[in-house]
Amino acid sequence: MISFNMRNVNIVEFKVVGEFTFKEFRDAMIRFFNSPEYKDELDYIWDFRESTGNAFTPDKIYSVAIYVENISKKRKGKRKTAIIIRTDLGFDLAKKFQSYAVVKTTTVKTFKSIEPAEEWIVQEDE
Repeated sequence: MISFNMRNVNIVEFKVVGEFTFKEFRDAMIRFFNSPEYKDELDYIWDFRESTGNAFTPDKIYSVAIYVENISKKRKGKRKTAIIIRTDLGFDLAKKFQSYAVVKTTTVKTFKSIEPAEEWIVQEDE
């Protein structure tokens, strides 16, 4: 299951609980884009700490990267996306996604805990 909630006026947090599938990811993004909370100027936190199985596999990385590239064209300004993942293998694969997700409008960083992700996402870019 993927849920989302506004952390503040500029940050939305997506929380993944259980198995992560591309279909569920796409459906969650569509729900979010059609929600009253959506605006193009948001930064994203993706929290995979409660996901089961391997959230990031090579086929999921590719599918999500292509989808993210297409939807990121809507985002205004230079936005940030933080990915938080607890397992070493998941972390390594999320880093691979980070390298695939080279999108001009979005900077993606991967973290193992929430605190550094929160610090990074609110930092002003230089």
